[in-house]
This record gives sequence, structure tokens and C-alpha cells, in this order.
Amino acid sequence: MSNKLVKPNSQIANRNEEELIINTGTKKYVIKDEHRRPMGEFFWNPSDTGILSRYNDVVTFFNNLDLKEGEDADKFIVDADKGIVEKMSYLLNEDTSTSLFSKVAPLSMLANGNVYAFEVLEQIASLVEKESKIRVNRANTRVNKYTRKYHN
Repeated sequence: MSNKLVKPNSQIANRNEEELIINTGTKKYVIKDEHRRPMGEFFWNPSDTGILSRYNDVVTFFNNLDLKEGEDADKFIVDADKGIVEKMSYLLNEDTSTSLFSKVAPLSMLANGNVYAFEVLEQIASLVEKESKIRVNRANTRVNKYTRKYHN
């Protein structure tokens, strides 16, 4: 019998594993409250062209949120909160229950009178617009660099 320790199978399997790391341009965004305390974070790739159609789907969902007459308000809030988390996760391609809504429930009313989830959606819309313009401007600069000689 040998005094050598037996390595777990996972360590043996990892010897043959290699990584392929691709720089996709994904950025990390930290969400902070008005006191600059971290509330969560999410990752998003600004070159994600699918976010525009997903954003429109989410806006449609938000616009259709409505407490019907005679509907149980408590059940509506629970179902709406769950739906909002699902739609925001769909929008950002990640679980937002911990990244966006772990400290504040989606339908919570903020001091400014806005609903938290709507405020988050507006901030994300501003972010998408800003990042999209930057990328369009960069692309136009590159295109202009190569086509300038044809315009003279």
C-alpha cells in the first residue's frame, strides 16, 4: 500500500481541459442606491443586437400590467413581481432576481414616485441608447476612414 493520496476524479479530468477565452466586449454594471451602496450588478454586451427586440417585448409586458377590477391585489403584486423579474432576466440574458431585485421588489414605490422596475427599465434604455450611439459612431468613423477617398 502506498502513502500517496488518491486525487479526486475532477482533478484528473481537468488536466485535459483547456480554456478558450473570447473578448466579447461584455461590460459589468454595478447598480447603486442614492447613497452609493451596491445593490446588485449585471453584465451586458453592448454589441448585443437582440436587445432592441427584447426591450420592445419587455415594454409591451410593462404596458399590459394592469390590476383588473375585482382582481386580488396581493395576488396581482406577487404575479407581477415574478413576471417583471422573468422579463428583465430575458432582457439582459441573466438572472435578475439577484442582480437587480434582491434588495428592492420590482413594484416598490421609490421616493420620486416611480416604480422601481420602471426606473430600472428607463436606466437600461438610456444605457442601450448611449452604447448603441457610441458603437454606431465608431462604425461610421471606420467606414468613413475607408470610403473618404471615394467622396473626393
